[in-house]
Amino acid sequence: MTALTKLLSGIKQLLWPRHPKKRQVYAVTGGKYVGQFFVYITQNEHDYVFLSLPDMEQVTVPCDKFRFGIDNKILDPVSVLPKKVYLMCEAQYNQLNS
Repeated sequence: MTALTKLLSGIKQLLWPRHPKKRQVYAVTGGKYVGQFFVYITQNEHDYVFLSLPDMEQVTVPCDKFRFGIDNKILDPVSVLPKKVYLMCEAQYNQLNS
């Protein structure tokens, strides 16, 4: 029974990673940003950086809070953006930081 549990846990980790992927969009289903979408842009040592849609604001999320949000279904991975759309979001992010 424990072998099956470990196998299922491993599969879950592969299917629902606890770290963001490039071009990934997350729906926010709770908290301060409920109803918005987060587009993953970059990360630093302790935080992940997203572009919030439709507000077009930079949102910095600590890594542990991101994992908590994924585990508790506060952040729901929706889709991966097409490259051209992601490049537009990245340009908007860069414009915000210039």
